[in-house]
Parts: sequence; C-alpha cells; structure tokens
Amino acid sequence: MKPSILIVNGPGQSNLSDHDGNGHGGLTLTVIREASEALSAKLGARLDFRQTENQDEMFQWIARESEEFDGVIINPVRHSRSATELLRSYRSAVQVIAGLKKPVIEVHINNIYRQSADATQPLYAPEGSMGFICGFGLNSYLAAIRAISLRPDSRDQNQVAGPEMPDKVVVLNGPNLNLLGRREPDIYGKLTLDDLSLRCTKVGLQHGLDVKFRQSNHEGALVDWIQEAIDTAPGMIINAAAYTHTSVAIHDALRAYPGLKIEVHISNPRLRETFRHMSFVSPLVDGIVAGLGPNGYELSVELMANLLNARGRAPKERAALSRANPRTGS
Repeated sequence: MKPSILIVNGPGQSNLSDHDGNGHGGLTLTVIREASEALSAKLGARLDFRQTENQDEMFQWIARESEEFDGVIINPVRHSRSATELLRSYRSAVQVIAGLKKPVIEVHINNIYRQSADATQPLYAPEGSMGFICGFGLNSYLAAIRAISLRPDSRDQNQVAGPEMPDKVVVLNGPNLNLLGRREPDIYGKLTLDDLSLRCTKVGLQHGLDVKFRQSNHEGALVDWIQEAIDTAPGMIINAAAYTHTSVAIHDALRAYPGLKIEVHISNPRLRETFRHMSFVSPLVDGIVAGLGPNGYELSVELMANLLNARGRAPKERAALSRANPRTGS
C-alpha cells in the first residue's frame, strides 16, 4: 500500500517569494507543491498538499484529519498570535498525531535560529517523537518526504557513483556517540556508529561525495577537526552531542569554518530536558536535521550534496548528480 503524507502549510506561504530572504528567493508555493508531488510519485507515496491563511483551520487539519495519513509534515510559517497561545494550540493538535504513533516533521525553509525570535519560532510539542528540518529551502520539504516514505535501508538503485575526485565532507560526532546501539536504544536506536558511517559513506558515493566519518569524546579533538576542515573540506555535518549545549570552543571553531554546515541529531534535543534546549551550534549552521533517528544522517548527506550543488560544483559532478536525480536533485 502506498504511504500517504499530509503537508500542511500555515499562514504566509501564499506570498512566500516576497518574504523569503535567506538565499531561497523565487521559491513559491507552486514550486514546492510541484516538486513535492514529483518526489512523492517517484517514491510511490500519496501526497495531500495544503495551505491556509487561517491558523485555526491549520490546527483542525492536523488534529482531525491526521488519522487518515501515515505521516504529517508541517510548516507553520509566520504567526500573528502570541507565542504562548500558538504553542498551546499547536501542542493540542500534535498530541493527536502523537497518540496515533505517527511521524510528524516540522519544516522551515530558512534556519530560524539565524532570525529574530519575533519572526519565526519553532513550534515543538513535548509529546511524541517529532522531527525537525530547517534551512534547506525546497529540500527541507523533500527531505521530510523521504524520511516518511523510505524504509531505513531503502535506496534508489538507479543512482550513479560520483566523479573520480568527489568533494570531501566531514561528519563529526561528539561524546558518547561511540555507544550507539547500546546507549538508550529507545532514544537513539540499535544501529552502531560504524553502521551509520557505512551508510553515510554509501550515500555519499551515490551523490559524488567523499565522506570522512569521525567521533571523539574530547572537545579539543572536535575543535582540531573543525579547524583542519577549513582547508580540506567544503562541507561539514556535525552532531556535537552534549557539547552542542556547552561548548563555546566548538562555537568559535564553527564561526571560523567557511564551508557549508549541517547540524544533525538522532533525537530532537528540544523535546528533551530543558538543559538540551540551548545550542551553541544551531545559529552557525546552514540547516538542521533533528529527531528523524539514524536516517537523519543519511538525509543530511543528501542535503549536503544539494547545498554543494547549489553553491556551484564542477560541471562533471553536476552532470553526475543530474543523472542521479533528474527532477529535484535531492
């Protein structure tokens, strides 16, 4: 049976190209809808794409109709209500999805942690397991669709290998991630760090990327690797783990790194203890993938390929990626 996905876009999307000022200019609701429908069809998913300027209608769709779908993707966009009132309404709606044990992913076109808190705020709900993707433009939506539609080991067999000299991307992992598979498997899953490394390397090759996967329990080692990447890698994916919430040193190193940066977390830190809500990483990255389990790593590699492609890669590499993903490049 085809998986079914509901995409709900809140107020502000009807004039999207007018207010989008973070490198995704010209992106309209029509473009998002068409690309989302094309990817869903390719993946064998049924898509219901909606947008409303009425906040109450958005909540009703989520709360009353989510039972009909296998997963829900929400872009609340801007809001006119106070944050307290909005969060209360949003949590009430998301509780329904959480009770049904269905995936819900909040998406944003821009990295909202680089904006004023008055402009856009994350609308997390404390119940259930909620994913979060922001900062990737159209690909925020496409990655969310993939996360709901694809099985963990599902891959497009028609993808081609990258060029002979692929771009190098470093994937940095912080403390205790070496215990994956044994540490709190109900939160982090049963895959080991070696499993994630192999998967990221495979996906990287499919997208023309040379993925270097590293882990350390030591803050200084992570800082050294970030500095090393300044001259060696145009892209970085980082899960600083506990150092996300404490390390000014990693924050400063990331400020010095000029390449593209994605923050990834297996769980969604902002659904957990309050001390995990602070991030020294989020304001400095291009995009964030959180709460999608181990699959978030593979999606991050795909998203990095898109970011590098958009920045401008070698013609041979662009041609390889075009053949791999003829419609969306995702």
